[in-house]
Amino acid sequence: GGGGGGGGGAGAGPAQKGSPSILVLSALEGYAYDAGVRPGDRILQIDGRPISGARVEEVKNMLRGEPGTQVSLLLQRDGSTQEAIPIDVQRAEVRLPDVSLATMMAPRTGYVKLDGFSEGTAEELARAMVRLYASQRAAGEPLESLVLDLRDNPGGLLDAAVGVSQLLVPQGTDIVSTEGRVYGEGATLKYRSVQPPLLPPSTRLVVLVNGNTASAAEIVTGVVQDTDRGVVVGDRTFGKGLVQVVEPLPGGRSLKLTVAKYFTPSGRCIQAISYAKPPKPGAELKVAEPKADEAGSPTDRAPDAAPADGDDEGAAR
Repeated sequence: GGGGGGGGGAGAGPAQKGSPSILVLSALEGYAYDAGVRPGDRILQIDGRPISGARVEEVKNMLRGEPGTQVSLLLQRDGSTQEAIPIDVQRAEVRLPDVSLATMMAPRTGYVKLDGFSEGTAEELARAMVRLYASQRAAGEPLESLVLDLRDNPGGLLDAAVGVSQLLVPQGTDIVSTEGRVYGEGATLKYRSVQPPLLPPSTRLVVLVNGNTASAAEIVTGVVQDTDRGVVVGDRTFGKGLVQVVEPLPGGRSLKLTVAKYFTPSGRCIQAISYAKPPKPGAELKVAEPKADEAGSPTDRAPDAAPADGDDEGAAR
């Protein structure tokens, strides 16, 4: 269970797989894994309390606590000679890395999987890129191409998206802009790269996206595509490009207001018109019959034109 609201966790992800028992789905290195917990372990007790029949959320809350405190687990492991394995885990602030993989996928071609955009993501990506370049120099070969995988990346912080973009695009490049009422009526705020990129102009760039690439990930995809810095490969992205604020209301309720939208450097709105999935290729398209006016004759007014491809849709195609 990860830490939330300033608390800590044990670095173990519990899950309930069709039975009253709770299984360990993941054990993070540096946390629960180092203490001896393994994926597939069955949790029997937490701090001496049996958890048979407990819900996953209850188990997560029991694993959470103040960083530096200890939680005692009693585990059952398939294939173990011990009927029950006692393990003590030290709670800590659990931070998952945004770069889950950085490696060479082919000769002279690097690959980086970026899972999110949080504080420090740009620095984390920069370190991964430096390691790839260093390994290639040691092998006597240049890094000619880089694949940045943003598939299933839900986004995150705007500042992280700007920082990642600055590693890729030329200095002085417009990265993203917001238009709306959040900074004043009709105001526009632009973000621009203020530093030379870490990625050399000679290195080819490919960005992988899918329908779950959203928000900050779409900002990076949009600037790479609009500036022709790289090639975007994959499906249409999610289309989440709203700036929202939360206003408190009486009675403990809140109202979320949309006050602006994000736009790519070429002026495309990242926000999709609708989150409904487009029809599959080859699907039958039904056309409504024209309505008759009060006199009984068809109206002369043409139907509203559908938005052109690219208008207010996802940043990437």
